[in-house]
Amino acid sequence: MTAEGVFSGRLLAIWISASVALLAASLYFMLMPEGTGPGADSVGPTAFSRSALGHAGIAEILQRLGVRVVKSRYGSLGKIGKEDLLVIAEPPVGSDSLESVQRLLHADRILLILPKRDGIPSSEHPGWIADAQLLPAPEIQLLLTALDINATVSYTRKAVVWKQNGLEVDPKISAPVQLLESDHMQTLVWTERGALVAEFNRGLRRVWILSDPDVIENHGLSQSANAAFAVALVNWLRGPNGRVVFDETIHGYVSRPPNPLRLLFTFPYVLATAQGVLAIGLLLWATVGRFGKAEPVAPALESGKLGLIRNIAELLGFARHHEIVVQRYVQEALRDAARLLHAPPLPEGQLVPWLARVGKLRGAEPDCAEIVRRMEQTGPKGTREASALMAVARDIYRWRRGIIDGHPGDTLARGKHPRRGP
Repeated sequence: MTAEGVFSGRLLAIWISASVALLAASLYFMLMPEGTGPGADSVGPTAFSRSALGHAGIAEILQRLGVRVVKSRYGSLGKIGKEDLLVIAEPPVGSDSLESVQRLLHADRILLILPKRDGIPSSEHPGWIADAQLLPAPEIQLLLTALDINATVSYTRKAVVWKQNGLEVDPKISAPVQLLESDHMQTLVWTERGALVAEFNRGLRRVWILSDPDVIENHGLSQSANAAFAVALVNWLRGPNGRVVFDETIHGYVSRPPNPLRLLFTFPYVLATAQGVLAIGLLLWATVGRFGKAEPVAPALESGKLGLIRNIAELLGFARHHEIVVQRYVQEALRDAARLLHAPPLPEGQLVPWLARVGKLRGAEPDCAEIVRRMEQTGPKGTREASALMAVARDIYRWRRGIIDGHPGDTLARGKHPRRGP
C-alpha cells in the first residue's frame, strides 16, 4: 500500500520547473561578466570595458603576469596598502567626479591617467564604440586645475623622440600625442614638447600622471611596445609585492560593502533567496494540516496484557482458528458455571441438561442447551461466518453472567451467590 502524495504530479512538476528556472537564472547572472550593471559606463575607460577605450586589456595582462589586480567599486582608499598602486584612469570632468578624485588623491602611490577621447557607443555591437572624438583641451585643463596640479596640456603631431629615466621601453602613440608642460614636475618619460609621465607635488602627496592614455587603452595594446611600456610603468610605480587597484567608483560602478543580510536581497542573489523562500513555502504547505508536536510512531509490538491478548487474537485470526477458540470458550464457561454452582458429579452428557434446568430456575437467558446445540452445528474448519461465531460467544457470556449472578428479580439466588457470601 502506497501513501498518497502531498501534491499532485502536475503541481509537483510545475514547482520543480520553477525551481530549475530560478537556479539557471541565478547561475547565469552570477557568472555574467562584471560591469554590466545599470548606471555603469560599459564602453568608457574602465577596467571592465572591452571597447577600444577600455582598460580591461591591461588589467588582464597584469593578472596573467602574476600581479594582483583589484577592480574597486567601493572604499578604494581602505584597500590600499603601502606598496599598492591606486590607478585613477581618465576621470570624467564633473563636480561629483572631481570631488571623488580629490578624496582618492590621499593614497601613497597614485597613477592618474588623463582623459583624451570621448567614445560614442555602437548601436550594432553592444560594448563597442562606433566612433571617438578628442576632448577639448579646456576640459582636461579644468580637471588639472580642480585637482590643484600646476600644468598645461599640449599636443604634437610630429614624430617624437622619447627620453626617459629607467623604463627602457619606448611607447608608440599615434598623432596627436597628448603631453604635459610644467615647471613644477619631475619627468619620467618626456619629449621636447612635454612630458608623457611626470610626478607632481600635491601638498604632502606626490601624484604620477600619464598624460596620454593611448598607451594603456585596449586599442593601444595592439602595439606590443605599448603593452610592454604599460606593464613596465605599473611595475615601476608599485612596490615589489604591491597590488594594482583600479578605482571604478568615478565611472559609476558604485556598490556598498558586502553585507551578508543585504546581499540576500540584491540582484542577482535575490534569486537564490527566492529559491529558499519557495522551499520553505513548500514545507509549510506540506505540514500546515498538523499543529504541535508530531505523534510518536506506534511500536511494532504493544507491551502489557492487552497487547499480548491482541497479538494472540490476530495470530489466531490469521490462522483461521475462530471456531476452535469459540468452542473452547463455551466449554470453559460451562465448566466454570458448574464449579461455582457446586454441581453434583454427573455422567458425561448430563451436565448441560442440569445447567439448563438451573438456569431456567434462575431466569438465565438464553438457554445454554440451545447455545451448545448451535455450537455443535459448526461445519468444517473455517466455514462458519465470524458473525455467527461471535453471536455464540456473546450468548454464552450473557448466560454465564445470568446463572452466576442470578436474574435481577431473583433476590434469593443473588443473596446466596457463592461469591457474595452466606
